[in-house]
Amino acid sequence: LDMYGGSAGRQSVFGRAAFAWSSLSYMARLFGHLRRARPKVVMVNNLRSLLFVGPAARALGISLVFFVKGRMVNPLLDRMAFALASKTLFLAKTLQPPHLAAAIARRPAKAEVLEIGVDIGAIEDAAAVGPESPVDIPRGVNLVYASQLQPARGIHYLVRAFGRVAAAEPDATLFLVGDSDNEEYKSELRGLVRELGMDG
Repeated sequence: LDMYGGSAGRQSVFGRAAFAWSSLSYMARLFGHLRRARPKVVMVNNLRSLLFVGPAARALGISLVFFVKGRMVNPLLDRMAFALASKTLFLAKTLQPPHLAAAIARRPAKAEVLEIGVDIGAIEDAAAVGPESPVDIPRGVNLVYASQLQPARGIHYLVRAFGRVAAAEPDATLFLVGDSDNEEYKSELRGLVRELGMDG
């Protein structure tokens, strides 16, 4: 699919035929897998996945949840996706595209905006009380990375890039906030900090 879903699918008859064949074969395998596994729900978080797994899930009576965390820009495919999905969850109200407004108005129960925002009131209340910070926050440029400390996140690239920032802005500080069970990667990051002379 990676091979035929790109330029080959747009440049030649062979490419389009190969893409169609690989897509149908893949959908047939998905159908077989879902029929054997019989999950209650299938969740997808991109349009391509939904269009491949959606027909099989719906044919088998399996609920299909579409999690939208980015912009929807293709009116035709977006309408097909909304029609296929049992439920469409939007990460924010602003991600509901205008071209889906009519479909959402007709079937409001199929769309939901996830309320996962930050409670600004709670933050302002905490700031007013002024709790003691567990970290001594230095003055200057402070950058924070907050997530899992895993190689797939590319934190080593961030540390290397920050080395250039620190060279230009000596008062700059990078905070890595997160957890990891990958001791080897944490050790690699500590070594990289030392190598770049940022451990003082």
